[in-house]
Amino acid sequence: MSDASAELAQCVRSGQHEQAAALLRRVSPCELPTGAKWTALHLAAHLGRLRVLRVFLQYLAVATNKAATGSVDVRDRRRRTALHLAARAGHAAAVRRL
Repeated sequence: MSDASAELAQCVRSGQHEQAAALLRRVSPCELPTGAKWTALHLAAHLGRLRVLRVFLQYLAVATNKAATGSVDVRDRRRRTALHLAARAGHAAAVRRL
């Protein structure tokens, strides 16, 4: 896992949305790091981190307009989306946001 990906995952775990936003210049929340179970987007959905999710979704909206890579529909190694994980964890607000 790259340093930026590891930092982003730590920001998600601790709910540091501003630091996560700063890291998006170096790494996508939809990137599945080598050896990782989930992308940062999946992790935020699973943990119900609404502020982090908002930052990621804003990033993806801008990235989509610039024809960059990344999608809210990115799938993990088991073919699940962030929406699947948020629903499974019972985070209704995260489900609505996604």
